Amino acid sequence: MESLVEYYLDPMNQIVHISLSIDRYAKNTALLARDLGISRSRLASVLANLENMQVIVPSKNGYKNTYSKHSSPERIQSLSRMVHSASDLSAPTPPESLQ
Repeated sequence: MESLVEYYLDPMNQIVHISLSIDRYAKNTALLARDLGISRSRLASVLANLENMQVIVPSKNGYKNTYSKHSSPERIQSLSRMVHSASDLSAPTPPESLQ
């Protein structure tokens, strides 16, 4: 669950993850960094995070997505519960002196 939260906290995780489904980016991460306008070191950090989350794996031709882990019904239900519990949180009430 923690890795799922981490995945969504940094939008670059999602952008890189989806971009890796495009062959030219999966095979050439320098091209991906250039087209996204980020440094290679920033991309390397995102790739390492995605590997740790087990949503991508290195392959002989670059990177490969592992969709099944995050698109299983259990993962989708887990995400749904997390989103609903976050939306149930109400904003804190400001002190009376600020109202």
